[in-house]
Amino acid sequence: MKKTELVEYTNIDQPETVDIVYKAAHDLKGPLRTIKSFTQLLDNSMSDRFTKDEKGLVGFIMEATENLENLIVKMIDFSKAGLPLNISEFKIDNLLQLLVLKNAKLIEEKNATVVILCDETLMMHADKNKLNILLENLISNSLKFVSKSNPPEIKIKVAEDENNVNFSVLDNGIGIDEHKLTIAFELFERVHTTTDYKGTRTSLATCKRIVEMQGGSIRIQSKLGKYTEVNFTIPKRTELY
Repeated sequence: MKKTELVEYTNIDQPETVDIVYKAAHDLKGPLRTIKSFTQLLDNSMSDRFTKDEKGLVGFIMEATENLENLIVKMIDFSKAGLPLNISEFKIDNLLQLLVLKNAKLIEEKNATVVILCDETLMMHADKNKLNILLENLISNSLKFVSKSNPPEIKIKVAEDENNVNFSVLDNGIGIDEHKLTIAFELFERVHTTTDYKGTRTSLATCKRIVEMQGGSIRIQSKLGKYTEVNFTIPKRTELY
């Protein structure tokens, strides 16, 4: 059996583009809402006069605007990941339970199982909001890139050592080609070529940025058609990096 490639990224400096990305993303929201609203008005008022091809074009516009809307939201998340840290102390298990509750509808729709292995008393001194975005991105990916033959299973493990808190998010989804693991954390790089799985290609880049902002490291291992596991480590007491 061929050994799964393991790629690790640790504390790589990124050019600061927070203000540009954040402002550009917000400025795009207005024109996008206008396009979406007028397209909906056009569809509502004239759909009975449209030919089949014209209805298809309207549907294409609506789908394109929704995709762009999702991309803007993800780009705002990416830019927020580079904002100054807001450090607080919190229980990790509480954060995880709330995330599962927030995604309960999608979890039920996908017939997914989510298992959390975390000491209820485990505390962390870090940026709670950024960690929330990070974990939500990973859970979202696990619920998106699912196998058609098996119900989704997601296992989230959290353990501490002397200085760090170590996280693992493992799923039994479609996996990633080992030759694409080297670009998995790069912004806008596509690691899934099939059109069945649409995405903005920003979530893992956002995760990487959040981890590195807090002095940690992140890595991914995967086997195509079998599983994907993302592991990351963050210091128990995050300082301002």
